[in-house]
Amino acid sequence: MFRVAEHKPVVIEVDIPPKGFQDVVFSPTIPDDHFGSYGLVLDLGAHGREVVAACVRTYAASTERLQYPKISLDHLPHDVLRRLGVQAIRMGAGYVPTTHRDFQRQMTELDANLRTSPPTTSPCS
Repeated sequence: MFRVAEHKPVVIEVDIPPKGFQDVVFSPTIPDDHFGSYGLVLDLGAHGREVVAACVRTYAASTERLQYPKISLDHLPHDVLRRLGVQAIRMGAGYVPTTHRDFQRQMTELDANLRTSPPTTSPCS
């Protein structure tokens, strides 16, 4: 996760006892014209940052029927996807705070993985 825009911080009071919890209600404003994934990160100062929520703004699903529908799975090794004749539709990437000592290394590895992952081709194309 990385910041793509600067937003006004929202201050909340947090007082969580050991092994306790606190419910917080927050309604972020997400631009109507920007599709993609959004994450909310809580900065707890000396206690670090934590991802507290995520959501996706996407386009409406098409109701059009396809002659050759394609099955999709989560990201698996390319050979497995090819043999099953499916495509990957999402790939996991864990959250690493920008202040983490391994942040740059992990982002470099993620970037390399995204650049070298071979595309999955459709058996119908």
